[in-house]
Amino acid sequence: MRPWDRGLTSVILPAYNAAPYIREALQSVFDQTYPSFEIIVVDDGSTDGTAEIVREYAAADTRVTLVRQSNQGVGAARNTAIRHARGIYIAPLDADDRWAPDKLQKQVARMVAMGASAGLIYCWYRSINGDGNVLGYSDRHTVEGRAPRAMLLRNLTGNASVPLFRATTLKALGGYLTRAEQGGGQGFEDWDLSLRVSERFDVGVVPDHLVDYRQAPHCMSTNARSMSRSLAVVMDEARRRNPGIAPREFRWSKGNFYYYVTRRAFRWSKNSVDVRSLALAVVADPIYLLNLQTYRMVGRSVVYWLTGGRIFCTRGRKVEAYPREGHGPAPRKNEPSEEENASSVGQRLFGRIQSKRWSAVLLESAPEGV
Repeated sequence: MRPWDRGLTSVILPAYNAAPYIREALQSVFDQTYPSFEIIVVDDGSTDGTAEIVREYAAADTRVTLVRQSNQGVGAARNTAIRHARGIYIAPLDADDRWAPDKLQKQVARMVAMGASAGLIYCWYRSINGDGNVLGYSDRHTVEGRAPRAMLLRNLTGNASVPLFRATTLKALGGYLTRAEQGGGQGFEDWDLSLRVSERFDVGVVPDHLVDYRQAPHCMSTNARSMSRSLAVVMDEARRRNPGIAPREFRWSKGNFYYYVTRRAFRWSKNSVDVRSLALAVVADPIYLLNLQTYRMVGRSVVYWLTGGRIFCTRGRKVEAYPREGHGPAPRKNEPSEEENASSVGQRLFGRIQSKRWSAVLLESAPEGV
């Protein structure tokens, strides 16, 4: 029996002012080798041509459904789509991301192979820029089974367009956190849901890069303040649900993700580091004081502030900042080179500590007898 003979997959696609990229996202679904799907697009109060574009697709293909609502945030939009979904599997896709053609086929096959205990299948992904060019690749995690510690420390899914969920799993857990439930913030509701799934169900992996995750100045992950509010709520709830996980692991996780927020905002905000997020990362986990990237970000931010935002530095040279508001510099690799890492005792120590922590999590997550 083929995987798609097991039932319908509902692709849920929240969209807010997504006109520049939503055609790419939709086309990546139509290109799937897995034929049994429906697409539910929730237009979350867009003011551009998003709804008109989706109507074109819906008129040409009855598998596409458009739902419109006032702006309530991405979590609420996904929950609306889930309420309209008819499939036995739920596959979220953000409107500026895209899938490889065999994404659904491989994930459904893995879900079927793992059986009823599996609630989530993840995969690897590539980061792309606004033009679709590849910026980098995700970590190649292979953790499977009941894995709340691994999901807490590293977020195995990585972004909202990666996971495939069993619909009954989401029904049992109640869906995504809304913007209102995150104190007005958003950005970590996808990780929160993946974490809750990993606490009660098995997770599985397809070890292949099947998602293109778009990184651009307009992306939610560049809004440090909103992301920080979201993270605080998610961490508090995770701590409450998991009293058996050591407090130090929550501190490590908190430091890791606040540092992530800092790096994302830094990359796209003309070299202006988010001081609050960086401070929260260091307070939660002081090992970031060993990371050479911390001092690179602070140093470049000082140059930016001293010049009133007119100049940012990259790799030892000065570059004029973009003159128009909201147009930051092109993405660049902020991480130190291998040569720089090798010359930094602190950097090597930082890497060893992180590796030791992750190895301990992997050891505990390994199946019995391995």
